[in-house]
Amino acid sequence: MTFSELTDSCDVLFVTAQRYWVLTACIALALFFIHVLNLILGRRLNYLGILPRNIWGLPGIIFSPLLHQDFSHLFFNLFPLLILTNLILINGFVAYLWITGLLILSSGFLVWLLGRRAIHIGASSLIMAYWGFLLMSISAGL
Repeated sequence: MTFSELTDSCDVLFVTAQRYWVLTACIALALFFIHVLNLILGRRLNYLGILPRNIWGLPGIIFSPLLHQDFSHLFFNLFPLLILTNLILINGFVAYLWITGLLILSSGFLVWLLGRRAIHIGASSLIMAYWGFLLMSISAGL
């Protein structure tokens, strides 16, 4: 990769971040407010996490990326999530929605299928799925 290609790719990321800053800010605020609501409710929302191999744990596939144990868990998930979100948004908003939906369902189902017997919450599986998608996109030349 030449220097001009590198600066062009940085420009694309910068333009994407400028275009979708409201979306990324809304994601951050939504996760923060959900966490505050969870604290107000005595962490009862954590029961909406993934409970592996249990029919009652299936709704957690959708809700678990929105829930976090504490502020440090939220903080350490939020920054990689927002950076990778902007990298995925380079493909466009509609592609972002499809990719995110598919990755939430597939990673959540794998946690439900293979996870240990505990309630699983947090956006780590989505972050790792985003990372895997980006690596596969680079290696496939997409």
